[in-house]
Amino acid sequence: MSVSVIETREALDDLAPAWRALSDRAATAHLFNDLDWLSAWWAAFAQPQDRLHMYALRRGDGLAALLPTYLPAPGGRAAPRRLTTLFNHYLGRTDALLEAPGDAHALLEAVHADRRGWDVAELSQVPEDSPFFEALCQPSAGLSAYGVRNISSPYLELGEGGYEAWYSARFSGKKRQQDRRRLRQAEKQGALLEVLTDPERVIAAFEAGLEVEALGWKGAQASAMKSRPETAAFMRNVVRRFAARGLVRMVTLTAADRQVAFLLGFAHKGCLYFHKTGFDPEWEATSPGRLVLLKSIEAAFEEGLQRYDFLGAPDPYKLQCSPTVRPHATVFLYHHGLRSRLLREVKRTAVPLARRLGRGGPALPVRVDR
Repeated sequence: MSVSVIETREALDDLAPAWRALSDRAATAHLFNDLDWLSAWWAAFAQPQDRLHMYALRRGDGLAALLPTYLPAPGGRAAPRRLTTLFNHYLGRTDALLEAPGDAHALLEAVHADRRGWDVAELSQVPEDSPFFEALCQPSAGLSAYGVRNISSPYLELGEGGYEAWYSARFSGKKRQQDRRRLRQAEKQGALLEVLTDPERVIAAFEAGLEVEALGWKGAQASAMKSRPETAAFMRNVVRRFAARGLVRMVTLTAADRQVAFLLGFAHKGCLYFHKTGFDPEWEATSPGRLVLLKSIEAAFEEGLQRYDFLGAPDPYKLQCSPTVRPHATVFLYHHGLRSRLLREVKRTAVPLARRLGRGGPALPVRVDR
Protein backbone atom coordinates (compact mmCIF):
# COMPACT_ATOMS: atom_id res chain seq x y z
CA MET A 1 0.00 0.00 0.00
CA SER A 2 1.35 3.44 -0.92
CA VAL A 3 0.23 7.05 -0.55
CA SER A 4 0.83 9.96 -2.90
CA VAL A 5 -0.21 13.60 -2.75
CA ILE A 6 -1.94 15.05 -5.82
CA GLU A 7 -0.74 18.65 -6.15
CA THR A 8 -1.16 19.64 -9.81
CA ARG A 9 -3.93 19.69 -12.35
CA GLU A 10 -1.87 17.40 -14.56
CA ALA A 11 -1.58 14.81 -11.78
CA LEU A 12 -5.32 15.11 -11.18
CA ASP A 13 -6.02 14.47 -14.85
CA ASP A 14 -3.77 11.40 -14.72
CA LEU A 15 -5.72 10.16 -11.69
CA ALA A 16 -9.12 10.61 -13.37
CA PRO A 17 -9.64 7.03 -14.68
CA ALA A 18 -8.71 5.52 -11.30
CA TRP A 19 -10.94 8.05 -9.49
CA ARG A 20 -13.91 7.13 -11.66
CA ALA A 21 -13.26 3.42 -11.14
CA LEU A 22 -13.09 3.89 -7.36
CA SER A 23 -16.34 5.91 -7.41
CA ASP A 24 -18.06 3.02 -9.17
CA ARG A 25 -17.24 0.56 -6.38
CA ALA A 26 -16.88 2.68 -3.22
CA ALA A 27 -19.80 2.64 -0.78
CA THR A 28 -18.88 6.18 0.31
CA ALA A 29 -19.18 7.58 -3.23
CA HIS A 30 -21.77 10.33 -3.64
CA LEU A 31 -22.49 13.33 -5.81
CA PHE A 32 -20.12 15.65 -3.96
CA ASN A 33 -16.98 13.53 -4.14
CA ASP A 34 -17.57 12.76 -7.81
CA LEU A 35 -14.67 13.82 -10.03
CA ASP A 36 -16.87 15.92 -12.32
CA TRP A 37 -18.40 17.85 -9.42
CA LEU A 38 -15.10 18.61 -7.70
CA SER A 39 -13.32 19.44 -10.96
CA ALA A 40 -16.02 21.99 -11.74
CA TRP A 41 -15.80 23.36 -8.18
CA TRP A 42 -12.04 23.82 -8.40
CA ALA A 43 -12.28 25.53 -11.79
CA ALA A 44 -14.87 28.02 -10.48
CA PHE A 45 -13.92 28.73 -6.88
CA ALA A 46 -10.19 28.08 -6.37
CA GLN A 47 -8.17 31.25 -5.84
CA PRO A 48 -4.86 31.80 -7.68
CA GLN A 49 -2.78 30.98 -4.58
CA ASP A 50 -4.81 27.91 -3.55
CA ARG A 51 -2.99 24.60 -4.03
CA LEU A 52 -4.39 21.14 -4.61
CA HIS A 53 -3.29 18.71 -1.91
CA MET A 54 -5.28 15.46 -2.26
CA TYR A 55 -4.25 12.22 -0.58
CA ALA A 56 -4.42 9.14 -2.82
CA LEU A 57 -4.04 5.68 -1.28
CA ARG A 58 -3.10 2.91 -3.71
CA ARG A 59 -3.36 -0.83 -3.20
CA GLY A 60 -1.46 -2.69 -5.89
CA ASP A 61 -2.24 -1.07 -9.22
CA GLY A 62 -5.59 0.39 -8.12
CA LEU A 63 -6.76 3.44 -6.20
CA ALA A 64 -8.14 2.35 -2.81
CA ALA A 65 -8.97 5.68 -1.14
CA LEU A 66 -8.96 9.39 -1.85
CA LEU A 67 -9.30 12.45 0.37
CA PRO A 68 -10.09 15.59 -1.73
CA THR A 69 -8.31 18.39 0.13
CA TYR A 70 -6.35 21.52 -0.69
CA LEU A 71 -4.19 24.20 0.92
CA PRO A 72 -5.97 27.58 0.80
CA ALA A 73 -3.96 30.68 0.05
CA PRO A 74 -2.01 31.72 3.17
CA GLY A 75 -3.48 34.65 5.05
CA GLY A 76 -0.12 36.07 6.15
CA ARG A 77 2.92 35.01 8.10
CA ALA A 78 1.08 34.70 11.40
CA ALA A 79 -1.98 32.99 9.96
CA PRO A 80 -2.36 29.25 10.59
CA ARG A 81 -1.64 26.96 7.67
CA ARG A 82 -4.88 25.22 6.81
CA LEU A 83 -5.55 21.94 5.05
CA THR A 84 -9.21 21.78 4.10
CA THR A 85 -11.67 19.78 2.06
CA LEU A 86 -13.02 21.33 -1.13
CA PHE A 87 -16.20 22.84 0.24
CA ASN A 88 -18.65 25.71 0.10
CA HIS A 89 -22.42 26.15 -0.14
CA TYR A 90 -22.50 24.23 -3.42
CA LEU A 91 -21.29 20.99 -1.87
CA GLY A 92 -23.86 19.33 0.35
CA ARG A 93 -21.21 17.31 2.19
CA THR A 94 -17.63 16.12 2.02
CA ASP A 95 -16.29 12.63 2.55
CA ALA A 96 -13.37 10.39 1.69
CA LEU A 97 -13.75 7.87 -1.11
CA LEU A 98 -13.05 4.48 0.47
CA GLU A 99 -12.81 1.04 -1.08
CA ALA A 100 -12.91 -0.46 2.44
CA PRO A 101 -13.81 1.21 5.79
CA GLY A 102 -10.36 0.48 7.20
CA ASP A 103 -8.77 2.62 4.52
CA ALA A 104 -9.97 5.71 6.40
CA HIS A 105 -7.33 5.16 9.08
CA ALA A 106 -4.62 4.82 6.44
CA LEU A 107 -5.67 8.17 4.98
CA LEU A 108 -5.47 9.83 8.40
CA GLU A 109 -2.01 8.35 8.91
CA ALA A 110 -1.00 9.96 5.62
CA VAL A 111 -2.41 13.30 6.74
CA HIS A 112 -0.45 13.02 10.00
CA ALA A 113 2.77 12.07 8.19
CA ASP A 114 2.34 15.25 6.12
CA ARG A 115 1.90 17.45 9.22
CA ARG A 116 4.84 19.77 8.47
CA GLY A 117 2.68 21.39 5.80
CA TRP A 118 -0.33 22.31 7.94
CA ASP A 119 -1.33 23.51 11.43
CA VAL A 120 -5.03 22.64 11.35
CA ALA A 121 -7.02 20.41 9.01
CA GLU A 122 -10.65 21.43 8.52
CA LEU A 123 -12.89 18.67 7.17
CA SER A 124 -16.26 20.28 6.48
CA GLN A 125 -19.70 18.74 6.77
CA VAL A 126 -18.73 15.06 7.04
CA PRO A 127 -21.73 12.68 7.44
CA GLU A 128 -21.70 11.20 10.92
CA ASP A 129 -22.65 7.76 9.57
CA SER A 130 -19.58 7.67 7.33
CA PRO A 131 -16.66 5.29 8.02
CA PHE A 132 -14.40 8.31 7.58
CA PHE A 133 -16.19 10.13 10.41
CA GLU A 134 -15.84 7.05 12.60
CA ALA A 135 -12.10 7.09 11.92
CA LEU A 136 -11.99 10.79 12.79
CA CYS A 137 -13.54 9.94 16.16
CA GLN A 138 -10.61 7.58 16.78
CA PRO A 139 -7.69 9.42 15.19
CA SER A 140 -4.33 7.76 14.89
CA ALA A 141 -1.53 8.43 17.35
CA GLY A 142 -0.25 11.97 17.03
CA LEU A 143 -3.59 13.47 15.95
CA SER A 144 -6.42 14.92 17.99
CA ALA A 145 -9.84 15.93 16.69
CA TYR A 146 -12.52 18.40 17.65
CA GLY A 147 -15.87 18.36 15.91
CA VAL A 148 -18.84 20.68 15.66
CA ARG A 149 -22.18 19.41 14.43
CA ASN A 150 -23.34 21.94 11.90
CA ILE A 151 -26.29 20.57 9.93
CA SER A 152 -28.79 17.72 9.87
CA SER A 153 -30.13 17.16 6.37
CA PRO A 154 -33.52 15.48 5.78
CA TYR A 155 -33.72 12.49 3.49
CA LEU A 156 -36.40 10.04 2.39
CA GLU A 157 -35.94 6.31 1.90
CA LEU A 158 -37.90 5.35 -1.21
CA GLY A 159 -39.49 2.06 -0.20
CA GLU A 160 -41.38 -0.50 -2.24
CA GLY A 161 -44.80 0.99 -1.55
CA GLY A 162 -44.45 3.60 -4.26
CA TYR A 163 -45.22 7.29 -4.45
CA GLU A 164 -48.96 7.14 -3.82
CA ALA A 165 -48.51 5.04 -0.68
CA TRP A 166 -45.92 7.48 0.67
CA TYR A 167 -47.95 10.55 -0.32
CA SER A 168 -51.16 9.24 1.27
CA ALA A 169 -49.38 8.23 4.47
CA ARG A 170 -47.43 11.45 4.80
CA PHE A 171 -50.08 14.10 4.07
CA SER A 172 -53.65 14.52 5.23
CA GLY A 173 -56.61 14.23 2.88
CA LYS A 174 -57.11 17.97 3.19
CA LYS A 175 -53.53 18.69 2.17
CA ARG A 176 -53.71 16.29 -0.77
CA GLN A 177 -56.94 17.91 -1.93
CA GLN A 178 -55.24 21.30 -1.72
CA ASP A 179 -52.36 20.01 -3.87
CA ARG A 180 -54.77 18.72 -6.51
CA ARG A 181 -56.65 22.01 -6.52
CA ARG A 182 -53.47 24.03 -7.01
CA LEU A 183 -52.29 21.76 -9.80
CA ARG A 184 -55.66 22.19 -11.56
CA GLN A 185 -55.39 25.94 -11.02
CA ALA A 186 -51.95 25.97 -12.65
CA GLU A 187 -53.15 23.79 -15.53
CA LYS A 188 -56.09 26.13 -16.16
CA GLN A 189 -53.51 28.86 -16.69
CA GLY A 190 -51.83 26.67 -19.30
CA ALA A 191 -49.07 25.29 -17.08
CA LEU A 192 -47.32 22.02 -17.92
CA LEU A 193 -45.36 19.97 -15.36
CA GLU A 194 -42.49 17.92 -16.82
CA VAL A 195 -39.40 15.94 -15.81
CA LEU A 196 -36.57 16.57 -18.26
CA THR A 197 -33.56 14.28 -18.77
CA ASP A 198 -32.55 14.96 -22.38
CA PRO A 199 -29.24 16.89 -22.22
CA GLU A 200 -30.22 19.66 -24.63
CA ARG A 201 -33.57 20.27 -22.96
CA VAL A 202 -31.99 20.10 -19.51
CA ILE A 203 -29.38 22.72 -20.37
CA ALA A 204 -31.97 25.04 -21.94
CA ALA A 205 -34.28 24.63 -18.94
CA PHE A 206 -31.44 25.33 -16.55
CA GLU A 207 -30.63 28.59 -18.34
CA ALA A 208 -34.28 29.59 -17.96
CA GLY A 209 -34.11 28.51 -14.32
CA LEU A 210 -31.28 30.95 -13.67
CA GLU A 211 -33.63 33.77 -14.62
CA VAL A 212 -36.58 32.35 -12.67
CA GLU A 213 -34.58 31.94 -9.46
CA ALA A 214 -33.41 35.55 -9.66
CA LEU A 215 -37.03 36.78 -9.72
CA GLY A 216 -37.54 35.77 -6.09
CA TRP A 217 -35.94 36.67 -2.78
CA LYS A 218 -32.58 35.19 -3.78
CA GLY A 219 -32.32 37.72 -6.57
CA ALA A 220 -33.18 40.54 -4.18
CA GLN A 221 -30.51 39.35 -1.73
CA ALA A 222 -27.93 38.71 -4.47
CA SER A 223 -27.74 35.03 -3.50
CA ALA A 224 -29.22 33.63 -6.72
CA MET A 225 -27.00 31.46 -8.92
CA LYS A 226 -26.66 34.20 -11.55
CA SER A 227 -25.75 36.86 -8.96
CA ARG A 228 -22.07 35.85 -8.95
CA PRO A 229 -20.20 35.00 -12.17
CA GLU A 230 -18.19 32.20 -10.57
CA THR A 231 -21.33 30.57 -9.19
CA ALA A 232 -23.15 30.73 -12.52
CA ALA A 233 -20.07 29.31 -14.26
CA PHE A 234 -19.83 26.48 -11.75
CA MET A 235 -23.49 25.53 -12.04
CA ARG A 236 -23.42 25.65 -15.85
CA ASN A 237 -20.37 23.40 -15.77
CA VAL A 238 -21.86 20.75 -13.47
CA VAL A 239 -25.20 20.75 -15.30
CA ARG A 240 -23.41 20.27 -18.62
CA ARG A 241 -21.15 17.51 -17.25
CA PHE A 242 -23.90 15.56 -15.50
CA ALA A 243 -26.47 16.08 -18.26
CA ALA A 244 -24.01 14.46 -20.67
CA ARG A 245 -23.93 11.46 -18.30
CA GLY A 246 -27.74 11.34 -18.16
CA LEU A 247 -27.81 12.17 -14.45
CA VAL A 248 -29.70 15.49 -14.33
CA ARG A 249 -33.38 15.45 -13.39
CA MET A 250 -34.87 18.87 -14.18
CA VAL A 251 -38.50 19.32 -13.16
CA THR A 252 -40.13 22.33 -14.80
CA LEU A 253 -43.47 24.08 -14.64
CA THR A 254 -44.00 26.07 -17.83
CA ALA A 255 -46.84 28.23 -19.14
CA ALA A 256 -47.07 29.84 -22.58
CA ASP A 257 -43.56 28.56 -23.36
CA ARG A 258 -42.20 30.35 -20.29
CA GLN A 259 -40.75 28.61 -17.27
CA VAL A 260 -42.42 29.63 -14.01
CA ALA A 261 -40.84 27.08 -11.64
CA PHE A 262 -38.08 24.49 -11.61
CA LEU A 263 -36.31 21.95 -9.44
CA LEU A 264 -32.78 20.88 -10.31
CA GLY A 265 -31.88 17.39 -9.12
CA PHE A 266 -29.09 14.92 -9.78
CA ALA A 267 -29.57 11.13 -9.83
CA HIS A 268 -26.32 9.58 -8.63
CA LYS A 269 -25.76 6.00 -7.46
CA GLY A 270 -29.39 5.35 -6.57
CA CYS A 271 -30.02 8.70 -4.86
CA LEU A 272 -31.82 11.81 -6.09
CA TYR A 273 -30.10 14.94 -4.77
CA PHE A 274 -32.41 17.97 -4.56
CA HIS A 275 -30.00 20.79 -5.34
CA LYS A 276 -31.81 23.95 -6.45
CA THR A 277 -35.34 25.22 -6.88
CA GLY A 278 -37.05 28.49 -7.73
CA PHE A 279 -40.30 29.97 -8.99
CA ASP A 280 -41.82 33.15 -10.35
CA PRO A 281 -43.45 35.02 -7.41
CA GLU A 282 -46.39 35.91 -9.67
CA TRP A 283 -47.37 32.22 -9.55
CA GLU A 284 -47.11 31.88 -5.79
CA ALA A 285 -50.85 31.24 -5.39
CA THR A 286 -50.45 27.86 -7.11
CA SER A 287 -47.61 26.74 -4.77
CA PRO A 288 -45.29 26.09 -7.71
CA GLY A 289 -42.37 25.14 -5.48
CA ARG A 290 -44.40 22.37 -3.88
CA LEU A 291 -45.70 21.16 -7.24
CA VAL A 292 -42.21 20.68 -8.68
CA LEU A 293 -40.98 19.08 -5.44
CA LEU A 294 -43.78 16.50 -5.36
CA LYS A 295 -43.25 15.77 -9.05
CA SER A 296 -39.54 15.26 -8.40
CA ILE A 297 -40.23 12.80 -5.57
CA GLU A 298 -42.79 10.96 -7.69
CA ALA A 299 -40.28 10.65 -10.54
CA ALA A 300 -37.62 9.32 -8.15
CA PHE A 301 -40.03 6.60 -6.97
CA GLU A 302 -40.92 5.71 -10.56
CA GLU A 303 -37.25 5.54 -11.57
CA GLY A 304 -36.58 3.01 -8.83
CA LEU A 305 -34.11 5.13 -6.87
CA GLN A 306 -33.47 4.15 -3.26
CA ARG A 307 -33.17 7.55 -1.57
CA TYR A 308 -34.22 11.17 -1.97
CA ASP A 309 -31.73 13.54 -0.34
CA PHE A 310 -33.08 17.02 0.40
CA LEU A 311 -29.61 18.32 1.35
CA GLY A 312 -29.00 21.43 3.39
CA ALA A 313 -30.83 22.59 6.48
CA PRO A 314 -33.90 20.83 7.94
CA ASP A 315 -36.37 23.39 6.59
CA PRO A 316 -40.01 22.80 7.55
CA TYR A 317 -41.12 21.98 3.98
CA LYS A 318 -38.46 19.25 3.81
CA LEU A 319 -39.40 17.81 7.20
CA GLN A 320 -43.02 17.66 6.06
CA CYS A 321 -41.85 15.16 3.45
CA SER A 322 -39.57 13.22 5.80
CA PRO A 323 -38.62 13.75 9.46
CA THR A 324 -35.53 11.55 9.07
CA VAL A 325 -32.29 13.52 9.11
CA ARG A 326 -28.61 12.79 8.53
CA PRO A 327 -26.32 14.70 10.92
CA HIS A 328 -23.09 16.21 9.62
CA ALA A 329 -20.12 17.64 11.48
CA THR A 330 -17.12 19.75 10.66
CA VAL A 331 -14.06 18.14 12.19
CA PHE A 332 -10.82 19.93 12.99
CA LEU A 333 -7.63 17.88 13.18
CA TYR A 334 -4.55 18.93 15.13
CA HIS A 335 -1.10 17.42 15.61
CA HIS A 336 1.48 17.77 18.39
CA GLY A 337 3.30 20.76 16.94
CA LEU A 338 3.25 23.86 19.15
CA ARG A 339 1.14 26.06 16.87
CA SER A 340 -1.31 23.23 16.20
CA ARG A 341 -1.73 22.51 19.93
CA LEU A 342 -2.39 26.20 20.61
CA LEU A 343 -5.02 26.33 17.88
CA ARG A 344 -6.67 23.24 19.35
CA GLU A 345 -7.00 24.86 22.77
CA VAL A 346 -8.41 28.03 21.22
CA LYS A 347 -11.04 25.98 19.36
CA ARG A 348 -12.00 23.96 22.44
CA THR A 349 -12.50 27.18 24.39
CA ALA A 350 -14.10 29.34 21.71
CA VAL A 351 -16.94 27.04 20.61
CA PRO A 352 -18.53 26.53 24.07
CA LEU A 353 -18.01 30.23 24.88
CA ALA A 354 -19.75 31.30 21.67
CA ARG A 355 -22.71 29.12 22.54
CA ARG A 356 -22.96 30.58 26.03
CA LEU A 357 -22.96 34.05 24.48
CA GLY A 358 -25.69 33.01 22.05
CA ARG A 359 -23.42 33.35 19.04
CA GLY A 360 -22.93 29.72 18.19
CA GLY A 361 -26.09 29.18 16.17
CA PRO A 362 -27.46 25.65 16.05
CA ALA A 363 -24.02 23.99 16.12
CA LEU A 364 -23.46 21.43 18.86
CA PRO A 365 -20.07 20.06 19.91
CA VAL A 366 -19.59 16.50 18.74
CA ARG A 367 -17.73 14.28 21.16
CA VAL A 368 -14.79 13.36 19.00
CA ASP A 369 -12.10 14.87 21.20
CA ARG A 370 -9.47 12.30 22.22
